[in-house]
Amino acid sequence: MRTHILIVIVLLAIGGNCFAQNIPEQTRQNFDAHFFNGMKEKMQGNSKEAVNEFKKALHIMPNQANANFQLSTVLFAERKGSEAEIYAEKAYLLEKTNEWYAQNLLDIYKYNRNYIAAELFLEERYKLSKNPDFLYELAFIQLQNNAPKKAIKSLNLLEKKVGISEDITKQKEQIYLQLNKLPAAINELKKLIAKFPQNQQYRGALADLYLSNGKEKQAITIYQSVLKVEPKNSYACFALSDFYKLKNEKDSCFQYLKKGLEGNGDIKSKVSAFTSIIPSNFFGEKQNTFCNYLADILIENNPENAAPYLIKGDLQLESRNPEKAREYYLKAADQNDGGLLAWEQILQCDQLMSDYKMVLTDAKKINELFPSYALGYYHRAFACLQLKDYNDAIEAVQMGIDYAEESNLKSQMYAMMGDAAHYAKRYNLSDSAYLNSLESDPSNAYALNNYAYYLSLRNEKLDLADSLSKRSMVLDPENASYSDTYGWILYQKKEYDTALIYIEKSLEKAPNNAEVREHLGDVLYKLGRLQDAKNAWQKAKELGADNEALLKKLKQ
Repeated sequence: MRTHILIVIVLLAIGGNCFAQNIPEQTRQNFDAHFFNGMKEKMQGNSKEAVNEFKKALHIMPNQANANFQLSTVLFAERKGSEAEIYAEKAYLLEKTNEWYAQNLLDIYKYNRNYIAAELFLEERYKLSKNPDFLYELAFIQLQNNAPKKAIKSLNLLEKKVGISEDITKQKEQIYLQLNKLPAAINELKKLIAKFPQNQQYRGALADLYLSNGKEKQAITIYQSVLKVEPKNSYACFALSDFYKLKNEKDSCFQYLKKGLEGNGDIKSKVSAFTSIIPSNFFGEKQNTFCNYLADILIENNPENAAPYLIKGDLQLESRNPEKAREYYLKAADQNDGGLLAWEQILQCDQLMSDYKMVLTDAKKINELFPSYALGYYHRAFACLQLKDYNDAIEAVQMGIDYAEESNLKSQMYAMMGDAAHYAKRYNLSDSAYLNSLESDPSNAYALNNYAYYLSLRNEKLDLADSLSKRSMVLDPENASYSDTYGWILYQKKEYDTALIYIEKSLEKAPNNAEVREHLGDVLYKLGRLQDAKNAWQKAKELGADNEALLKKLKQ
Protein backbone atom coordinates (compact mmCIF):
# COMPACT_ATOMS: atom_id res chain seq x y z
CA MET A 1 0.00 0.00 0.00
CA ARG A 2 2.83 2.42 0.94
CA THR A 3 4.64 1.71 -2.36
CA HIS A 4 1.45 2.42 -4.32
CA ILE A 5 1.08 5.82 -2.58
CA LEU A 6 4.70 6.71 -3.36
CA ILE A 7 4.19 5.84 -7.03
CA VAL A 8 1.18 8.14 -7.22
CA ILE A 9 3.13 10.99 -5.56
CA VAL A 10 6.05 10.54 -7.92
CA LEU A 11 3.89 10.40 -11.02
CA LEU A 12 2.21 13.63 -9.96
CA ALA A 13 5.58 15.17 -9.20
CA ILE A 14 7.11 14.22 -12.53
CA GLY A 15 4.43 16.12 -14.36
CA GLY A 16 3.72 16.21 -18.03
CA ASN A 17 6.97 17.35 -19.59
CA CYS A 18 8.58 13.93 -19.18
CA PHE A 19 5.90 12.13 -21.16
CA ALA A 20 5.17 14.86 -23.66
CA GLN A 21 8.53 14.24 -25.32
CA ASN A 22 9.14 11.44 -27.83
CA ILE A 23 11.31 9.34 -25.52
CA PRO A 24 12.12 5.64 -25.94
CA GLU A 25 10.28 3.48 -23.47
CA GLN A 26 13.46 1.98 -21.98
CA THR A 27 14.93 5.45 -21.40
CA ARG A 28 11.75 6.62 -19.72
CA GLN A 29 11.69 3.53 -17.48
CA ASN A 30 15.33 4.06 -16.44
CA PHE A 31 14.62 7.70 -15.65
CA ASP A 32 11.50 6.79 -13.67
CA ALA A 33 13.41 4.23 -11.62
CA HIS A 34 16.07 6.71 -10.52
CA PHE A 35 13.60 9.54 -10.02
CA PHE A 36 11.33 7.29 -7.96
CA ASN A 37 14.28 6.19 -5.80
CA GLY A 38 15.34 9.80 -5.38
CA MET A 39 11.90 10.81 -4.15
CA LYS A 40 11.81 7.86 -1.77
CA GLU A 41 15.24 8.67 -0.31
CA LYS A 42 14.28 12.36 0.01
CA MET A 43 11.09 11.50 1.91
CA GLN A 44 13.09 9.26 4.24
CA GLY A 45 15.63 12.02 4.90
CA ASN A 46 18.52 10.29 3.14
CA SER A 47 19.95 13.36 1.41
CA LYS A 48 23.13 11.84 0.01
CA GLU A 49 21.31 8.91 -1.59
CA ALA A 50 18.59 11.22 -2.93
CA VAL A 51 21.17 13.47 -4.60
CA ASN A 52 22.84 10.47 -6.25
CA GLU A 53 19.54 9.14 -7.60
CA PHE A 54 18.36 12.51 -8.93
CA LYS A 55 21.70 13.08 -10.66
CA LYS A 56 21.44 9.65 -12.30
CA ALA A 57 17.96 10.55 -13.48
CA LEU A 58 19.21 13.86 -14.91
CA HIS A 59 22.08 12.09 -16.65
CA ILE A 60 19.40 10.24 -18.59
CA MET A 61 17.07 13.24 -19.11
CA PRO A 62 18.94 16.47 -18.25
CA ASN A 63 16.05 18.72 -19.25
CA GLN A 64 13.42 17.20 -16.96
CA ALA A 65 12.26 20.24 -14.93
CA ASN A 66 10.98 18.52 -11.82
CA ALA A 67 14.09 16.39 -11.40
CA ASN A 68 16.18 19.59 -11.47
CA PHE A 69 13.80 21.17 -8.96
CA GLN A 70 13.84 18.19 -6.58
CA LEU A 71 17.63 17.98 -6.70
CA SER A 72 17.95 21.71 -5.94
CA THR A 73 15.65 21.40 -2.90
CA VAL A 74 17.73 18.57 -1.43
CA LEU A 75 20.98 20.47 -1.99
CA PHE A 76 19.45 23.63 -0.56
CA ALA A 77 18.33 21.78 2.56
CA GLU A 78 21.94 20.63 2.95
CA ARG A 79 23.05 24.29 2.70
CA LYS A 80 24.86 23.69 -0.58
CA GLY A 81 23.58 26.95 -2.00
CA SER A 82 25.86 27.37 -5.03
CA GLU A 83 25.14 23.93 -6.44
CA ALA A 84 21.44 24.19 -5.58
CA GLU A 85 21.26 27.45 -7.56
CA ILE A 86 22.42 25.73 -10.77
CA TYR A 87 19.62 23.16 -10.74
CA ALA A 88 17.00 25.66 -9.49
CA GLU A 89 17.77 27.99 -12.39
CA LYS A 90 17.48 25.16 -14.87
CA ALA A 91 14.12 24.02 -13.45
CA TYR A 92 12.77 27.57 -13.66
CA LEU A 93 14.03 28.14 -17.22
CA LEU A 94 12.35 24.91 -18.29
CA GLU A 95 9.00 25.88 -16.73
CA LYS A 96 8.77 29.59 -15.95
CA THR A 97 5.06 29.37 -15.14
CA ASN A 98 5.63 26.99 -12.22
CA GLU A 99 5.30 29.04 -9.03
CA TRP A 100 7.08 26.42 -6.92
CA TYR A 101 10.14 26.55 -9.15
CA ALA A 102 10.13 30.35 -9.13
CA GLN A 103 9.88 30.69 -5.35
CA ASN A 104 12.55 28.06 -4.81
CA LEU A 105 14.94 29.92 -7.09
CA LEU A 106 14.27 33.25 -5.35
CA ASP A 107 14.87 31.70 -1.92
CA ILE A 108 18.18 30.28 -3.10
CA TYR A 109 19.26 33.60 -4.65
CA LYS A 110 18.59 35.35 -1.34
CA TYR A 111 20.37 32.66 0.64
CA ASN A 112 23.41 32.97 -1.64
CA ARG A 113 23.13 36.78 -1.49
CA ASN A 114 23.05 36.80 -5.25
CA TYR A 115 21.00 40.00 -5.24
CA ILE A 116 21.87 41.01 -8.81
CA ALA A 117 20.39 37.80 -10.17
CA ALA A 118 17.45 38.12 -7.76
CA GLU A 119 16.71 41.64 -9.03
CA LEU A 120 16.71 40.57 -12.67
CA PHE A 121 14.57 37.56 -11.77
CA LEU A 122 11.95 39.67 -9.95
CA GLU A 123 11.83 42.23 -12.76
CA GLU A 124 11.07 39.40 -15.16
CA ARG A 125 8.49 37.88 -12.82
CA TYR A 126 6.66 41.19 -12.57
CA LYS A 127 6.64 41.66 -16.34
CA LEU A 128 5.26 38.16 -16.82
CA SER A 129 2.58 38.29 -14.11
CA LYS A 130 1.95 41.99 -13.35
CA ASN A 131 1.57 40.84 -9.75
CA PRO A 132 2.31 43.90 -7.53
CA ASP A 133 3.61 41.65 -4.74
CA PHE A 134 6.79 41.22 -6.74
CA LEU A 135 7.40 44.97 -6.60
CA TYR A 136 7.68 45.03 -2.81
CA GLU A 137 10.09 42.09 -2.93
CA LEU A 138 11.98 43.82 -5.72
CA ALA A 139 12.39 46.98 -3.65
CA PHE A 140 13.85 44.94 -0.81
CA ILE A 141 16.36 43.27 -3.13
CA GLN A 142 17.31 46.62 -4.65
CA LEU A 143 18.07 47.92 -1.19
CA GLN A 144 20.32 44.92 -0.63
CA ASN A 145 22.04 45.89 -3.88
CA ASN A 146 22.64 49.41 -2.51
CA ALA A 147 20.27 50.87 -5.08
CA PRO A 148 17.86 52.94 -2.93
CA LYS A 149 16.73 55.14 -5.82
CA LYS A 150 15.67 52.10 -7.82
CA ALA A 151 13.86 50.82 -4.69
CA ILE A 152 11.94 54.11 -4.49
CA LYS A 153 10.87 53.70 -8.13
CA SER A 154 9.64 50.17 -7.42
CA LEU A 155 7.72 51.31 -4.36
CA ASN A 156 6.21 54.25 -6.27
CA LEU A 157 5.01 51.84 -8.95
CA LEU A 158 3.62 49.55 -6.26
CA GLU A 159 1.83 52.49 -4.63
CA LYS A 160 0.34 53.42 -7.99
CA LYS A 161 -0.99 49.88 -8.34
CA VAL A 162 -2.37 49.28 -4.83
CA GLY A 163 -2.73 52.77 -3.36
CA ILE A 164 -1.15 54.53 -0.39
CA SER A 165 -0.53 52.22 2.58
CA GLU A 166 1.35 52.32 5.86
CA ASP A 167 3.86 49.63 4.86
CA ILE A 168 4.85 51.33 1.62
CA THR A 169 5.01 54.77 3.20
CA LYS A 170 7.18 53.61 6.10
CA GLN A 171 9.56 51.88 3.71
CA LYS A 172 9.87 54.98 1.52
CA GLU A 173 10.30 57.20 4.56
CA GLN A 174 13.27 55.14 5.77
CA ILE A 175 14.89 55.16 2.33
CA TYR A 176 14.56 58.93 2.01
CA LEU A 177 16.10 59.37 5.45
CA GLN A 178 19.02 57.14 4.41
CA LEU A 179 19.42 59.37 1.35
CA ASN A 180 19.38 62.41 3.67
CA LYS A 181 16.20 63.69 2.01
CA LEU A 182 14.20 64.80 5.03
CA PRO A 183 11.61 66.87 3.10
CA ALA A 184 10.77 63.84 0.95
CA ALA A 185 10.38 61.65 4.05
CA ILE A 186 8.10 64.27 5.63
CA ASN A 187 6.07 64.48 2.45
CA GLU A 188 5.48 60.71 2.48
CA LEU A 189 3.99 60.88 5.99
CA LYS A 190 1.87 63.87 5.00
CA LYS A 191 0.44 61.85 2.10
CA LEU A 192 -0.40 59.03 4.50
CA ILE A 193 -2.12 61.48 6.88
CA ALA A 194 -4.12 62.99 4.02
CA LYS A 195 -5.24 59.50 2.98
CA PHE A 196 -6.21 58.50 6.54
CA PRO A 197 -7.00 61.78 8.37
CA GLN A 198 -8.69 60.05 11.31
CA ASN A 199 -5.63 58.00 12.23
CA GLN A 200 -3.79 60.02 14.87
CA GLN A 201 -0.99 57.47 14.98
CA TYR A 202 0.29 58.76 11.62
CA ARG A 203 0.29 62.32 12.94
CA GLY A 204 2.32 61.11 15.89
CA ALA A 205 4.81 59.48 13.52
CA LEU A 206 5.23 62.78 11.69
CA ALA A 207 5.72 64.60 14.99
CA ASP A 208 8.36 62.03 15.97
CA LEU A 209 10.14 62.63 12.69
CA TYR A 210 10.11 66.40 13.22
CA LEU A 211 11.37 66.03 16.79
CA SER A 212 14.19 63.64 15.94
CA ASN A 213 15.41 66.11 13.32
CA GLY A 214 15.41 69.19 15.53
CA LYS A 215 12.12 70.66 14.35
CA GLU A 216 10.70 70.97 17.87
CA LYS A 217 8.10 73.65 17.19
CA GLN A 218 6.42 71.65 14.40
CA ALA A 219 6.53 68.47 16.53
CA ILE A 220 4.94 70.08 19.59
CA THR A 221 2.20 71.62 17.45
CA ILE A 222 1.29 68.21 16.02
CA TYR A 223 1.35 66.41 19.40
CA GLN A 224 -0.97 69.06 20.83
CA SER A 225 -3.27 68.83 17.83
CA VAL A 226 -3.48 65.07 18.41
CA LEU A 227 -4.49 65.69 22.03
CA LYS A 228 -7.23 68.10 20.94
CA VAL A 229 -8.78 65.29 18.92
CA GLU A 230 -7.89 62.50 21.37
CA PRO A 231 -7.33 63.96 24.87
CA LYS A 232 -6.46 60.50 26.24
CA ASN A 233 -3.83 59.68 23.63
CA SER A 234 -1.08 58.29 25.84
CA TYR A 235 1.46 58.18 23.03
CA ALA A 236 1.31 61.95 22.46
CA CYS A 237 1.40 62.61 26.20
CA PHE A 238 4.50 60.49 26.72
CA ALA A 239 6.23 62.12 23.75
CA LEU A 240 5.58 65.55 25.25
CA SER A 241 6.64 64.34 28.68
CA ASP A 242 9.96 63.13 27.25
CA PHE A 243 10.42 66.43 25.42
CA TYR A 244 9.91 68.51 28.56
CA LYS A 245 12.13 66.15 30.53
CA LEU A 246 14.98 66.90 28.12
CA LYS A 247 14.19 70.61 28.55
CA ASN A 248 14.31 70.12 32.35
CA GLU A 249 10.79 71.56 32.64
CA LYS A 250 9.65 69.47 35.59
CA ASP A 251 6.04 70.62 35.92
CA SER A 252 5.21 70.08 32.24
CA CYS A 253 7.00 66.74 32.25
CA PHE A 254 4.99 65.62 35.30
CA GLN A 255 1.63 66.81 33.96
CA TYR A 256 1.99 65.07 30.59
CA LEU A 257 3.30 61.90 32.22
CA LYS A 258 0.28 61.92 34.52
CA LYS A 259 -2.12 62.42 31.56
CA GLY A 260 -0.42 59.60 29.68
CA LEU A 261 -0.85 57.19 32.59
CA GLU A 262 -4.52 58.15 32.76
CA GLY A 263 -4.89 57.74 28.99
CA ASN A 264 -5.84 54.92 26.67
CA GLY A 265 -2.36 53.54 25.98
CA ASP A 266 -1.47 49.91 26.51
CA ILE A 267 0.04 48.87 29.84
CA LYS A 268 3.42 48.08 28.29
CA SER A 269 3.93 51.63 26.97
CA LYS A 270 2.70 53.12 30.27
CA VAL A 271 5.08 51.02 32.34
CA SER A 272 7.94 51.86 29.98
CA ALA A 273 7.26 55.60 30.23
CA PHE A 274 6.89 55.52 34.01
CA THR A 275 9.87 53.30 34.82
CA SER A 276 12.16 55.49 32.72
CA ILE A 277 11.57 58.33 35.18
CA ILE A 278 11.84 56.35 38.45
CA PRO A 279 15.64 55.93 38.72
CA SER A 280 16.46 59.40 37.34
CA ASN A 281 15.74 61.49 40.47
CA PHE A 282 14.43 64.05 37.97
CA PHE A 283 12.00 65.55 40.48
CA GLY A 284 14.65 65.93 43.17
CA GLU A 285 13.27 66.04 46.72
CA LYS A 286 9.77 65.33 45.37
CA GLN A 287 10.91 62.24 43.44
CA ASN A 288 9.54 59.66 45.87
CA THR A 289 6.27 61.56 46.45
CA PHE A 290 5.64 62.08 42.74
CA CYS A 291 6.52 58.51 41.81
CA ASN A 292 4.19 57.06 44.44
CA TYR A 293 1.42 59.39 43.28
CA LEU A 294 1.93 58.33 39.65
CA ALA A 295 2.02 54.67 40.67
CA ASP A 296 -1.38 55.11 42.33
CA ILE A 297 -2.73 56.56 39.08
CA LEU A 298 -1.30 53.60 37.16
CA ILE A 299 -3.01 51.19 39.57
CA GLU A 300 -6.30 53.08 39.38
CA ASN A 301 -6.36 52.92 35.58
CA ASN A 302 -5.03 49.36 35.28
CA PRO A 303 -6.36 47.52 38.35
CA GLU A 304 -6.29 44.06 36.76
CA ASN A 305 -2.64 44.16 35.71
CA ALA A 306 0.23 43.07 37.94
CA ALA A 307 2.82 45.60 36.74
CA PRO A 308 1.42 48.68 38.59
CA TYR A 309 1.33 46.78 41.89
CA LEU A 310 4.89 45.53 41.35
CA ILE A 311 6.07 49.08 40.72
CA LYS A 312 4.29 50.37 43.80
CA GLY A 313 5.80 47.54 45.84
CA ASP A 314 9.27 48.37 44.55
CA LEU A 315 8.79 52.02 45.56
CA GLN A 316 7.75 50.98 49.06
CA LEU A 317 10.72 48.63 49.29
CA GLU A 318 13.01 51.45 48.21
CA SER A 319 11.53 53.49 51.08
CA ARG A 320 12.46 50.63 53.44
CA ASN A 321 8.88 49.69 54.12
CA PRO A 322 8.84 45.93 53.42
CA GLU A 323 5.52 45.39 55.22
CA LYS A 324 3.68 47.83 52.93
CA ALA A 325 5.62 46.58 49.89
CA ARG A 326 4.46 43.04 50.64
CA GLU A 327 0.82 44.15 50.49
CA TYR A 328 1.28 45.44 46.94
CA TYR A 329 3.24 42.39 45.85
CA LEU A 330 0.41 40.19 47.12
CA LYS A 331 -2.02 42.20 44.99
CA ALA A 332 0.29 41.69 42.01
CA ALA A 333 0.33 37.95 42.70
CA ASP A 334 -3.47 37.93 42.65
CA GLN A 335 -3.52 39.12 39.03
CA ASN A 336 -3.37 36.64 36.17
CA ASP A 337 -0.02 37.98 34.99
CA GLY A 338 1.47 38.25 38.50
CA GLY A 339 3.51 35.11 38.14
CA LEU A 340 6.64 34.09 39.95
CA LEU A 341 8.19 37.56 40.07
CA ALA A 342 5.56 38.80 42.53
CA TRP A 343 6.12 35.81 44.83
CA GLU A 344 9.88 36.29 44.74
CA GLN A 345 9.38 39.86 45.90
CA ILE A 346 7.00 38.70 48.63
CA LEU A 347 9.68 36.35 49.95
CA GLN A 348 12.21 39.16 49.88
CA CYS A 349 9.92 41.25 52.09
CA ASP A 350 9.47 38.33 54.48
CA GLN A 351 13.22 37.97 54.76
CA LEU A 352 13.73 41.70 55.37
CA MET A 353 11.17 41.55 58.17
CA SER A 354 12.91 38.42 59.55
CA ASP A 355 9.45 36.84 59.75
CA TYR A 356 10.40 33.23 59.14
CA LYS A 357 6.93 31.88 59.80
CA MET A 358 5.73 34.09 56.97
CA VAL A 359 8.68 32.96 54.81
CA LEU A 360 7.64 29.37 55.43
CA THR A 361 3.99 30.02 54.59
CA ASP A 362 4.82 31.90 51.41
CA ALA A 363 7.47 29.39 50.32
CA LYS A 364 4.93 26.57 50.65
CA LYS A 365 2.53 28.59 48.49
CA ILE A 366 5.25 28.95 45.85
CA ASN A 367 5.85 25.18 46.00
CA GLU A 368 2.17 24.65 45.19
CA LEU A 369 2.02 27.21 42.38
CA PHE A 370 5.47 26.58 40.88
CA PRO A 371 6.45 23.05 41.90
CA SER A 372 9.62 22.99 39.75
CA TYR A 373 11.00 26.29 41.12
CA ALA A 374 14.03 25.20 43.15
CA LEU A 375 14.51 28.48 45.04
CA GLY A 376 11.06 28.04 46.59
CA TYR A 377 12.29 24.92 48.37
CA TYR A 378 15.53 26.68 49.31
CA HIS A 379 13.61 29.45 51.09
CA ARG A 380 11.33 26.89 52.70
CA ALA A 381 14.29 24.95 54.07
CA PHE A 382 15.96 28.16 55.25
CA ALA A 383 12.82 29.22 57.12
CA CYS A 384 12.55 25.79 58.78
CA LEU A 385 16.19 26.01 59.80
CA GLN A 386 15.62 29.41 61.42
CA LEU A 387 12.52 28.07 63.19
CA LYS A 388 14.55 25.03 64.37
CA ASP A 389 12.25 22.65 62.50
CA TYR A 390 15.27 20.68 61.37
CA ASN A 391 13.58 17.58 59.98
CA ASP A 392 11.18 19.76 57.99
CA ALA A 393 14.19 21.64 56.61
CA ILE A 394 15.71 18.34 55.49
CA GLU A 395 12.43 17.33 53.86
CA ALA A 396 12.19 20.66 51.99
CA VAL A 397 15.66 20.18 50.49
CA GLN A 398 14.82 16.60 49.51
CA MET A 399 11.65 17.83 47.77
CA GLY A 400 13.42 20.48 45.72
CA ILE A 401 16.99 19.35 45.14
CA ASP A 402 16.24 17.65 41.81
CA TYR A 403 14.89 20.94 40.43
CA ALA A 404 18.14 22.78 41.18
CA GLU A 405 19.88 22.88 37.82
CA GLU A 406 22.64 25.33 38.75
CA SER A 407 25.51 23.71 40.59
CA ASN A 408 25.84 26.67 42.96
CA LEU A 409 22.20 26.45 44.10
CA LYS A 410 22.37 22.66 44.40
CA SER A 411 25.49 23.02 46.54
CA GLN A 412 23.84 25.59 48.82
CA MET A 413 20.76 23.42 49.30
CA TYR A 414 22.86 20.39 50.23
CA ALA A 415 24.87 22.54 52.65
CA MET A 416 21.63 23.67 54.29
CA MET A 417 20.60 20.04 54.62
CA GLY A 418 23.96 19.37 56.27
CA ASP A 419 23.29 22.14 58.81
CA ALA A 420 19.77 20.88 59.57
CA ALA A 421 20.88 17.25 59.88
CA HIS A 422 23.65 18.25 62.28
CA TYR A 423 21.21 20.00 64.60
CA ALA A 424 18.81 17.05 64.28
CA LYS A 425 21.76 14.84 65.36
CA ARG A 426 21.50 12.86 62.11
CA TYR A 427 25.25 12.97 61.66
CA ASN A 428 25.61 10.44 58.85
CA LEU A 429 23.08 12.38 56.78
CA SER A 430 24.83 15.63 57.65
CA ASP A 431 28.23 14.34 56.46
CA SER A 432 26.68 12.93 53.29
CA ALA A 433 24.90 16.22 52.53
CA TYR A 434 28.12 18.23 52.87
CA LEU A 435 29.95 15.80 50.57
CA ASN A 436 27.17 16.22 47.98
CA SER A 437 27.41 19.97 48.39
CA LEU A 438 31.14 19.97 47.71
CA GLU A 439 30.72 17.58 44.79
CA SER A 440 28.34 20.10 43.20
CA ASP A 441 30.61 23.05 43.99
CA PRO A 442 34.08 22.31 45.39
CA SER A 443 34.63 26.03 46.03
CA ASN A 444 31.62 26.44 48.35
CA ALA A 445 33.45 28.04 51.29
CA TYR A 446 30.31 27.97 53.46
CA ALA A 447 29.97 24.19 53.10
CA LEU A 448 33.69 23.66 53.68
CA ASN A 449 33.61 25.71 56.88
CA ASN A 450 30.43 24.26 58.36
CA TYR A 451 31.39 20.67 57.61
CA ALA A 452 34.76 21.27 59.25
CA TYR A 453 33.24 23.04 62.25
CA TYR A 454 30.62 20.39 62.98
CA LEU A 455 33.25 17.66 62.71
CA SER A 456 35.33 19.57 65.25
CA LEU A 457 32.36 19.91 67.61
CA ARG A 458 31.97 16.14 67.45
CA ASN A 459 35.76 15.77 67.77
CA GLU A 460 35.74 13.46 64.74
CA LYS A 461 37.90 13.27 61.58
CA LEU A 462 39.96 16.24 62.73
CA ASP A 463 42.54 15.86 59.96
CA LEU A 464 39.75 16.07 57.37
CA ALA A 465 38.25 19.03 59.25
CA ASP A 466 41.68 20.71 59.24
CA SER A 467 41.96 20.33 55.45
CA LEU A 468 38.42 21.57 54.80
CA SER A 469 38.86 24.59 57.04
CA LYS A 470 42.14 25.63 55.39
CA ARG A 471 40.44 25.53 51.97
CA SER A 472 37.60 27.74 53.22
CA MET A 473 40.08 30.35 54.51
CA VAL A 474 41.91 30.41 51.17
CA LEU A 475 38.59 31.02 49.38
CA ASP A 476 37.40 33.70 51.83
CA PRO A 477 40.33 34.95 53.95
CA GLU A 478 38.41 37.88 55.45
CA ASN A 479 35.64 35.76 56.97
CA ALA A 480 35.95 35.89 60.77
CA SER A 481 33.94 32.69 61.31
CA TYR A 482 36.31 30.67 59.17
CA SER A 483 39.31 31.72 61.27
CA ASP A 484 37.42 30.74 64.43
CA THR A 485 36.57 27.33 62.95
CA TYR A 486 40.21 26.60 62.24
CA GLY A 487 41.17 27.78 65.71
CA TRP A 488 38.61 25.47 67.28
CA ILE A 489 39.87 22.51 65.23
CA LEU A 490 43.37 23.21 66.55
CA TYR A 491 41.90 23.40 70.08
CA GLN A 492 40.41 19.94 69.63
CA LYS A 493 43.80 18.75 68.39
CA LYS A 494 45.31 20.24 71.59
CA GLU A 495 47.43 22.73 69.60
CA TYR A 496 46.46 25.56 71.94
CA ASP A 497 49.14 28.13 71.09
CA THR A 498 48.30 28.07 67.37
CA ALA A 499 44.58 27.90 68.14
CA LEU A 500 44.91 31.15 70.10
CA ILE A 501 46.40 32.92 67.07
CA TYR A 502 43.45 32.06 64.80
CA ILE A 503 40.77 32.80 67.39
CA GLU A 504 42.31 36.19 68.14
CA LYS A 505 42.47 36.82 64.37
CA SER A 506 38.75 36.07 64.19
CA LEU A 507 38.04 38.55 67.01
CA GLU A 508 40.03 41.25 65.23
CA LYS A 509 37.50 41.02 62.38
CA ALA A 510 34.39 40.51 64.54
CA PRO A 511 35.07 41.53 68.15
CA ASN A 512 31.47 41.17 69.36
CA ASN A 513 30.93 37.52 68.50
CA ALA A 514 29.86 35.83 71.75
CA GLU A 515 30.65 32.29 70.57
CA VAL A 516 34.20 33.20 69.52
CA ARG A 517 34.74 34.99 72.89
CA GLU A 518 33.75 31.79 74.63
CA HIS A 519 36.20 29.83 72.46
CA LEU A 520 38.88 32.35 73.42
CA GLY A 521 38.18 31.67 77.09
CA ASP A 522 38.40 27.92 76.53
CA VAL A 523 41.81 28.22 74.83
CA LEU A 524 43.15 30.60 77.50
CA TYR A 525 41.99 28.20 80.19
CA LYS A 526 43.94 25.36 78.56
CA LEU A 527 46.99 27.64 78.43
CA GLY A 528 46.71 28.26 82.19
CA ARG A 529 45.71 31.90 81.86
CA LEU A 530 42.77 31.55 84.24
CA GLN A 531 41.94 35.22 84.83
CA ASP A 532 42.10 36.00 81.11
CA ALA A 533 39.87 33.00 80.48
CA LYS A 534 37.36 34.22 83.06
CA ASN A 535 37.36 37.70 81.50
CA ALA A 536 36.74 36.22 78.04
CA TRP A 537 33.87 34.08 79.31
CA GLN A 538 32.35 37.04 81.14
CA LYS A 539 32.54 39.10 77.95
CA ALA A 540 30.85 36.27 76.04
CA LYS A 541 28.01 36.33 78.57
CA GLU A 542 27.66 40.11 78.23
CA LEU A 543 27.44 39.68 74.45
CA GLY A 544 24.49 37.30 74.83
CA ALA A 545 25.90 33.81 75.31
CA ASP A 546 23.94 32.02 78.03
CA ASN A 547 24.44 28.30 77.45
CA GLU A 548 24.73 26.04 80.47
CA ALA A 549 28.35 25.11 79.76
CA LEU A 550 29.42 28.76 79.83
CA LEU A 551 27.57 29.48 83.05
CA LYS A 552 29.11 26.40 84.63
CA LYS A 553 32.61 27.49 83.60
CA LEU A 554 32.08 30.94 85.10
CA LYS A 555 30.72 29.50 88.35
CA GLN A 556 33.66 27.12 88.79
